[in-house]
Amino acid sequence: MVLVFAEATNGKFKKAAHEVVTYGAKTATTLGTECVALTIGDVTDAGDLGRFGARSWVLK
Repeated sequence: MVLVFAEATNGKFKKAAHEVVTYGAKTATTLGTECVALTIGDVTDAGDLGRFGARSWVLK
């Protein structure tokens, strides 16, 4: 498993969060595993991380 942190501000992900999830997904594919995104706080668009390659996400 490749675990990445997706930063959000005011309930929305920053552009860097999408970039890190994309990189994490590519790395996970190379390693033959999956990418999981972790975010902290109230995020309204967590499902969008799937578009960038996260197979699952953890909201705290």
